[in-house]
Amino acid sequence: MANLKIELKGEGTIDNAAIFIDDPLEKLPHSLQKDDDTSWSLDDVSIPMSPGDDLTYTLYVVAFSGTKFSCVITDKGSGGTISFSDVTGKQIKNRAISKGDKPFSE
Repeated sequence: MANLKIELKGEGTIDNAAIFIDDPLEKLPHSLQKDDDTSWSLDDVSIPMSPGDDLTYTLYVVAFSGTKFSCVITDKGSGGTISFSDVTGKQIKNRAISKGDKPFSE
Protein backbone atom coordinates (compact mmCIF):
# COMPACT_ATOMS: atom_id res chain seq x y z
CA MET A 1 0.00 0.00 0.00
CA ALA A 2 1.30 3.46 -0.89
CA ASN A 3 0.30 6.70 0.81
CA LEU A 4 0.45 9.62 -1.60
CA LYS A 5 0.48 13.40 -1.22
CA ILE A 6 -0.60 15.50 -4.22
CA GLU A 7 0.36 19.18 -4.51
CA LEU A 8 -0.82 21.45 -7.34
CA LYS A 9 0.50 25.00 -7.83
CA GLY A 10 -0.78 27.41 -10.48
CA GLU A 11 0.74 30.57 -11.90
CA GLY A 12 -2.78 31.98 -11.71
CA THR A 13 -6.08 31.19 -9.99
CA ILE A 14 -7.21 27.57 -10.20
CA ASP A 15 -10.97 27.02 -9.95
CA ASN A 16 -11.09 23.26 -9.44
CA ALA A 17 -8.89 20.18 -9.58
CA ALA A 18 -9.37 16.42 -9.37
CA ILE A 19 -7.10 13.46 -9.96
CA PHE A 20 -7.97 9.91 -10.98
CA ILE A 21 -5.48 7.27 -9.87
CA ASP A 22 -5.59 3.72 -11.23
CA ASP A 23 -5.28 0.88 -8.80
CA PRO A 24 -5.34 -2.79 -9.86
CA LEU A 25 -9.13 -2.95 -9.56
CA GLU A 26 -10.53 0.43 -10.59
CA LYS A 27 -9.88 4.08 -11.42
CA LEU A 28 -10.42 6.13 -8.26
CA PRO A 29 -11.39 9.85 -8.32
CA HIS A 30 -9.93 12.18 -5.68
CA SER A 31 -10.92 15.87 -5.41
CA LEU A 32 -8.07 18.14 -4.42
CA GLN A 33 -8.74 20.63 -1.63
CA LYS A 34 -8.19 24.36 -2.10
CA ASP A 35 -5.30 25.76 0.01
CA ASP A 36 -5.53 29.23 -1.56
CA ASP A 37 -6.36 30.67 -5.02
CA THR A 38 -3.31 29.13 -6.68
CA SER A 39 -2.63 26.02 -4.56
CA TRP A 40 -4.58 22.80 -4.18
CA SER A 41 -3.54 19.62 -2.39
CA LEU A 42 -4.56 16.26 -1.04
CA ASP A 43 -2.51 14.91 1.83
CA ASP A 44 -3.38 11.24 2.22
CA VAL A 45 -4.35 9.05 -0.73
CA SER A 46 -3.89 5.32 -0.07
CA ILE A 47 -3.55 3.08 -3.09
CA PRO A 48 -2.51 -0.57 -3.37
CA MET A 49 0.79 -0.65 -5.22
CA SER A 50 4.19 -2.22 -4.72
CA PRO A 51 7.50 -0.35 -4.61
CA GLY A 52 8.80 0.16 -8.13
CA ASP A 53 5.33 0.05 -9.74
CA ASP A 54 4.36 2.80 -12.19
CA LEU A 55 1.57 5.14 -11.07
CA THR A 56 -1.15 5.75 -13.66
CA TYR A 57 -2.94 9.07 -13.18
CA THR A 58 -5.19 11.57 -14.93
CA LEU A 59 -5.30 15.11 -13.50
CA TYR A 60 -8.12 17.50 -14.43
CA VAL A 61 -7.53 21.21 -13.77
CA VAL A 62 -10.07 24.00 -14.39
CA ALA A 63 -8.79 27.59 -14.65
CA PHE A 64 -8.66 30.43 -17.16
CA SER A 65 -7.29 29.26 -20.48
CA GLY A 66 -3.51 29.62 -20.57
CA THR A 67 -2.96 29.10 -16.82
CA LYS A 68 0.30 27.23 -16.23
CA PHE A 69 0.50 24.80 -13.34
CA SER A 70 2.77 22.15 -11.89
CA CYS A 71 1.93 19.05 -9.90
CA VAL A 72 4.03 16.90 -7.57
CA ILE A 73 2.84 13.48 -6.40
CA THR A 74 4.90 12.20 -3.46
CA ASP A 75 5.02 8.64 -2.13
CA LYS A 76 5.18 9.46 1.58
CA GLY A 77 6.69 6.06 2.42
CA SER A 78 9.68 6.17 0.09
CA GLY A 79 9.91 9.93 -0.50
CA GLY A 80 9.86 9.32 -4.27
CA THR A 81 8.13 11.88 -6.47
CA ILE A 82 6.44 12.28 -9.84
CA SER A 83 6.50 15.87 -11.17
CA PHE A 84 4.88 17.35 -14.27
CA SER A 85 3.65 20.69 -15.63
CA ASP A 86 0.92 21.66 -18.07
CA VAL A 87 -1.27 24.58 -19.15
CA THR A 88 -5.07 24.92 -19.31
CA GLY A 89 -6.80 25.33 -22.62
CA LYS A 90 -4.59 22.83 -24.44
CA GLN A 91 -7.32 20.25 -25.06
CA ILE A 92 -10.53 21.85 -23.83
CA LYS A 93 -11.05 25.57 -23.25
CA ASN A 94 -10.36 26.49 -19.60
CA ARG A 95 -9.36 22.92 -18.73
CA ALA A 96 -6.27 20.74 -18.85
CA ILE A 97 -6.17 16.97 -18.81
CA SER A 98 -2.73 15.66 -17.84
CA LYS A 99 -2.19 11.91 -18.08
CA GLY A 100 0.78 9.79 -17.16
CA ASP A 101 2.07 6.35 -16.30
CA LYS A 102 5.35 6.90 -14.46
CA PRO A 103 7.51 5.42 -11.72
CA PHE A 104 8.40 7.48 -8.66
CA SER A 105 11.87 9.04 -8.86
CA GLU A 106 14.06 8.91 -5.77
